[in-house]
Amino acid sequence: MVRGAGTWLDGFAKLREFHAEHGHCVVEKQKDRTLYKWIIQQRKERRQDRLSAERIEKLDNLGFEWAGTREANQEVLWDLNFNRLSRYCEEHGLGKLKELSEYDKVLATWASNQRKINNRGMLREDRKQRLVSIGFDFGKTRKNRPQKISSSQQERWERMYQRLLGFKKEYGHVDVPYYYEKDKALALWVTTQRREYKSKSWYGDDRSIRDDRKSRLEDVGFVW
Repeated sequence: MVRGAGTWLDGFAKLREFHAEHGHCVVEKQKDRTLYKWIIQQRKERRQDRLSAERIEKLDNLGFEWAGTREANQEVLWDLNFNRLSRYCEEHGLGKLKELSEYDKVLATWASNQRKINNRGMLREDRKQRLVSIGFDFGKTRKNRPQKISSSQQERWERMYQRLLGFKKEYGHVDVPYYYEKDKALALWVTTQRREYKSKSWYGDDRSIRDDRKSRLEDVGFVW
């Protein structure tokens, strides 16, 4: 028996209470370490054929997850939260999503996380499609939002761009050497533009560099 879990019936009663509150038996270690260890013990005892048929049946009736892998648990939790969100939308309508936190704070946090994960381009396509199927609003992604550039940042970019034009006027091209002793700041700025072009944004295939800046650089023959 796992130390701190009490008798088997005590552990089962605690799991049953958890199931009544959450609708599943996937207990995360950081939420309830004692119950988590008790669950691990049940899986271990079944693998070793030391868990009685009666206890297995009791756990099965609660929808106990015998696989116990992190991946399997995450899949179960995602499905459960999706089903809860789907039911909420059916009962209250899509227009009530903003009031979700008043209805279920845990579910509201999960829904918010799906938006964040999607905006980072990391939401699995099958999950995204399931959320789309119930009319889930992902909000605006960074791709669709104009980047906020301060006036000082824009002025600095313009100054450096003009220095690049000066370099072109003098040499006939804009291929500034990496080590350009005459204007180290310009060499660093050019390197930064290339790095931003080559770096994908967090949200997918779009480049980090702004499209208007990319076009202006290409207009003067800039090579990425």
